[in-house]
Amino acid sequence: MATLLIAGSTAIRRDVHLGRVWTAYPTRVLEHSERALVLAHWPGVRVLVPTTWTAWLRGAGEAVRAEGIANLARGDWEVEPWTWHTTSWVHILLPGRWFSVNAVYDDASGRLQRWYVNFQRPYRVDGQRVDTFDLLLDLEVGTDGAMRWKDEDEYEQARRLGVVTDAEALALEGARREAEALARAGGWPFEARWTAWRRDPDWEVPVLGT
Repeated sequence: MATLLIAGSTAIRRDVHLGRVWTAYPTRVLEHSERALVLAHWPGVRVLVPTTWTAWLRGAGEAVRAEGIANLARGDWEVEPWTWHTTSWVHILLPGRWFSVNAVYDDASGRLQRWYVNFQRPYRVDGQRVDTFDLLLDLEVGTDGAMRWKDEDEYEQARRLGVVTDAEALALEGARREAEALARAGGWPFEARWTAWRRDPDWEVPVLGT
């Protein structure tokens, strides 16, 4: 196994497609073992994200999200800084899996809002960089266990345009079944300990370039 990242260090979680960075999030390493790599980011962290995503957040409408996927297919997009706000995230990345499990918290209250399963290419660690690629399909799991699939329209567009390959789509079919089964079971990696997790307010904000 590759060298484990040190708890408390900064790792840059990146989405990389066609050799280019699509997103970059500086995170704090919470733990790293052969079973999982656990990272966190929270309000105040400066990230790099596609300009189409920030335009959508500012109210540009759904068409701009579709444009973002077309840009991925062409290998032509721009990124810009964005300051994260409102929610804290714990990312539980599973070696060799086509998904990660993320705990999402209201940062003001510390309350766990939901679990968010992100379907993605298996991650790779290179120094302090953690590289993967978001395959544009997500599953939300409520604290009551209710499940809701998200962004299936974006995923289908990514399939049509070849952003998600046939081989990746096949891998995702198995990943969908596995993630649903794990969520229903309610054990690892949807562990009870994360429901009571609180970030230390004295932690330094991780930054890009560290």
